Amino acid sequence: MNDLRKANKTDAIVISIICLIALVCYYLINYFITDSSDLYAEINFNGKLVSTIDLTELSLSDEYVFSIPEVQSVLFKAKDRSIAFFESDCVDKICVESGFLGKNGQAAACLPNKLSLIIKSKAVYSDNIDIVVP
Repeated sequence: MNDLRKANKTDAIVISIICLIALVCYYLINYFITDSSDLYAEINFNGKLVSTIDLTELSLSDEYVFSIPEVQSVLFKAKDRSIAFFESDCVDKICVESGFLGKNGQAAACLPNKLSLIIKSKAVYSDNIDIVVP
């Protein structure tokens, strides 16, 4: 019985160390390795690119609210080198609740209005290659 308790404590310590290492790696990747320069946002309507906003041109004090001609009832807000769905006429408002996006690879969508918002970096390969096999 005593050996079983000792094994459970050892297992708990090992699992805790693995979780701590995973959190440190996540933090390092998101805050130090991910390039936040040269970011831009792509707004797509019905799967087609309709607008591109250069987020790096926004200074920290700028705030810009706008809509696109395809869906004027949806407003976007760009500030502090990030962008968000600001207002929408959709029922559930999940797009508005997604908040500000400002890191490469982040995305949000307003499915009822057929809109998507994707953050991309100019520093990343622009040809959208997912994998290269020799």
